[in-house]
Amino acid sequence: MYEVADGYVFITFQDNKTIFYKDSYERHCSYRDSIKGEKGREAIQNALINPDYITSYTRKDLPGTLCKKYYSITGKTKTTRGIELEYWEIILQKKPNQKLKIVTAYTASAPEYAMIDDRVESVIYKKPKYEKY
Repeated sequence: MYEVADGYVFITFQDNKTIFYKDSYERHCSYRDSIKGEKGREAIQNALINPDYITSYTRKDLPGTLCKKYYSITGKTKTTRGIELEYWEIILQKKPNQKLKIVTAYTASAPEYAMIDDRVESVIYKKPKYEKY
């Protein structure tokens, strides 16, 4: 990750480079503490380089707009409802004739079965799980 005049450029696992524009980043920092400062940007970079899942979908309200979500699981907790996951969710968007950009990044938690909305999102990458011998 490095800073340019109008934003922060992040290296991604699948899409080479993407930018989080400074005005958008600063607006998101006002209500999402997890992305603030150098530590937050490093966490975003780590989630983009080492995702557990990448999903893709198109926005119905913006024809031709492709969105990708990078999910990086940071914690698991067993609850009475099953396994609860804590994770980073980073949404990238590409409008026709434009470059891919980060539109939002945040931490969230959800039951394992509800993290990805299968009705809308298609999984395009899933990190392989290595079995113990």
